[in-house]
Amino acid sequence: MKSKYWHNSEETSMRTFLQIFLSIVLSIFYLSDAFAQTYTVESNGEYVMGDSDSKIEARKIALEHAKRLAIEQIGTYLESETVVKSGQLTKDDIKVYTAGIIQTTVLSENMTLLENKTTVFKIRIRANVDTALLEKKIKEIKSDTQRKKQIDFLQAENIKLLREVESLSVQLKSNKASEYRELRQRRENLLEKLEKNQNTIRVAFEKGTLLNLALESKNKLEENKKNIDDVMQFVASNTKVTLGKPRLRNDGEVADLFIDVKWRVENVGKVLNKISKFFKNPKVNSLGYIYIYYLKDYKGLHASELSNYLKNKHLRLYVEVGKCSDYVNIKDEVINLIYTRGEDTLTIRNIPIDQLESITNIDAKVITE
Repeated sequence: MKSKYWHNSEETSMRTFLQIFLSIVLSIFYLSDAFAQTYTVESNGEYVMGDSDSKIEARKIALEHAKRLAIEQIGTYLESETVVKSGQLTKDDIKVYTAGIIQTTVLSENMTLLENKTTVFKIRIRANVDTALLEKKIKEIKSDTQRKKQIDFLQAENIKLLREVESLSVQLKSNKASEYRELRQRRENLLEKLEKNQNTIRVAFEKGTLLNLALESKNKLEENKKNIDDVMQFVASNTKVTLGKPRLRNDGEVADLFIDVKWRVENVGKVLNKISKFFKNPKVNSLGYIYIYYLKDYKGLHASELSNYLKNKHLRLYVEVGKCSDYVNIKDEVINLIYTRGEDTLTIRNIPIDQLESITNIDAKVITE
């Protein structure tokens, strides 16, 4: 029979061995991590907004602009790197592969009103790429012809899509108001296609790994957020507004303006169809409300996160007189329901009397925020 002392000594030796083994493993881990190379840049994107542009649209375009500049900077740097030279890649190839594994973080974003009353949406991002991972992916993709063709095709299509988005943006700033709705919808469709392509490229780079599942989950979440954005924008674009005769109350140096507004959402059937992408069986009740807030109706994962995202989306009818404005909510601020029709009286207070002479019209528009 072994003595108690011998047994304790054996346990001590085993603990010592495990400690030494663990130390070696950790040393290898930290040594490997120390040799990891990440190249980081910061870039700015901006978009000069037209009268018909929403904040969401402006942000998407500015973000794409910032990403393109970041990829250009990283591509220029990697072009001179040994790892890239050994792969015999062109600068265009480098940008394609960089776009597939680049990681971006938004540092800041804001809207600036210039002296000529033009609004510019600006965004600043930080982008980085793991050069060791890039080298690994280059080797993988070079040996997978089908995978390379898929990535090359999608990237070429993305370049075409970006050019079309830029062309439509120019048209939106110059065309008549009657054409805004169609042009905006076309541009929104292009931006949606662009984002899907980018997600597909990222998945292609990580082909065959468990990361696919995480990416698919994230992509599904982003897709549902886009569906929500699409519903809000569709409602905004399909809301007909009628203004009543303005009434003024003169208080001496300032005046208060009262104006009756009515609205009606057209193409409600299409609105319901879009909502059905993330909620089951949405309906309009007898009062003209679309209820979209029941979590039990949500069909996918991330219910809580999407609920909060939906709750924080605003859909408002603004009436502007000069530099003053008032609004009424078309989407309820507390619970997630959309009023497909309604009427209200908006009040714009304290308009300077000396400004009334220069005001010739009252503007009304529905926007998402």
